[in-house]
Amino acid sequence: MITKKGESEKTIIVGAHYDSAGTHGVDDNGSGVSVALENALRMVNTPTYYTIQYVFFGSEEPGMYGSRAYVESLSEKERENIILMINIDTVLAGDYLYLYGGKVNDNGTVDNTEAVFKAYEIVKEIGLNIQLPPDGNNDYPYPTGQKRSDHAPFNDIGIPYIYFEANNWENGSPVETEKNGLIMHTDMDDLDFIENEYSGRVQNTLSSYSILLYSLLQENNWEQ
Repeated sequence: MITKKGESEKTIIVGAHYDSAGTHGVDDNGSGVSVALENALRMVNTPTYYTIQYVFFGSEEPGMYGSRAYVESLSEKERENIILMINIDTVLAGDYLYLYGGKVNDNGTVDNTEAVFKAYEIVKEIGLNIQLPPDGNNDYPYPTGQKRSDHAPFNDIGIPYIYFEANNWENGSPVETEKNGLIMHTDMDDLDFIENEYSGRVQNTLSSYSILLYSLLQENNWEQ
């Protein structure tokens, strides 16, 4: 864990998991780790209102054990101070760049969406090619997306999250790429393969998410 002190004790968690599913793990999730580490270096001399904690989780693949253990270890005061969790997972190979957020209630409605919609407004202001997921999917109520990643334990205790993921939802379910299907968890999760198949995607995708993360962490009004 890396902590960058801000003016306030209120804290934003930037998280990424560093384990892989028996592959080279470039997409899932070397990409998320690289965006978080690049940002940590970039923010060293950047004043921020909020304290930022960069947390790198193990054991996401078998069931989010690392992030769940981290959340369970937090004191009541630490939980109260966390105002936002930004989860960066599998942001390299997908056809489209997405943001997700929101808590699904027992009746199927979604609340706690303020953070993700605020992030999307910043996306539009900057002019990045990042979008919210399609509306109308009953399995993934808008604007939520994949349920299984390290934001889930934070979401379970009511902490707002913004989840970065590159994927392809154009046909109503996540396939990651139209050309090759899922890259994650396969032998295709390899840097040479991704660069050969999708020229320029590595630089463009990681750059877009890095620019957005830098902008989000300079905002000083995330508290709802």
